[in-house]
Amino acid sequence: MKPDKDFSAVLKYFPPIEGRQINDAILTPKKKRKPWRISLEGIHASGTHQIWIYQLKGTIEGELQADLAIQTQSGPFSIENGFVDLAIQSLLINGDNEVLRQGSFKGELAIAPIVFKENKGIKAIPYVITDFEVDADVDSLAFLNLFSGNFHGMKINGAGELNGHLIMDRGILLPATDMIVAAHKLSVAVMSHRVEGEGSIRLDVSASKPESLNLDIQFTTWRHFTGMIPGRLSLAKGWLFQVVVKLVCPWFKIRTMV
Repeated sequence: MKPDKDFSAVLKYFPPIEGRQINDAILTPKKKRKPWRISLEGIHASGTHQIWIYQLKGTIEGELQADLAIQTQSGPFSIENGFVDLAIQSLLINGDNEVLRQGSFKGELAIAPIVFKENKGIKAIPYVITDFEVDADVDSLAFLNLFSGNFHGMKINGAGELNGHLIMDRGILLPATDMIVAAHKLSVAVMSHRVEGEGSIRLDVSASKPESLNLDIQFTTWRHFTGMIPGRLSLAKGWLFQVVVKLVCPWFKIRTMV
């Protein structure tokens, strides 16, 4: 019972406590405890499992191994020396937001120390380190915006099948990355243009130009676009644009399409 609150109006509804003397509440503040640091090495699991790690919840089947470190009281979480060979049946983030319906991942995985309370949803991607093969049916393509460098405020979204080789170190795609998205729903907004429809997205980083990400977006069908400048973009063949994102520079180059 709080000493500064009047309970007289509801006191009669309190159940009687028999055989125990009523003492005043202890109001002394509790000592602040130091967080625990937990380290688990050589974790190995196989079979079908339900996982729930902070905002991430899902059903996985296969094999995984890793070294895991956790600090209590919302401290940092990290994974090292991870290897996964998994089929993911469903993956939810922040409650009921399904980001992946079905998918398979095989390769190396690590997570740099991250405080999930401060990095929710796709904000956690810059902490992920991967080198694996991906084949996944994703319900949101918004994560691609992390790699586009905010080119003229470009926003990508949609849904489709992601397939390819992903090598990423803290949000930066590395050479030998080559991924293709077959998007049954695709939305791209850049400058004064917006196009929605179906199409494909390819992301690749070549060994000859490791500082550049090639982001190739092609619409096969489109339903809507606004603010188009005549003669600037040709949609006759379904192309919107090709972009070379310079990861080490704040500017970008648009290639002319025919």
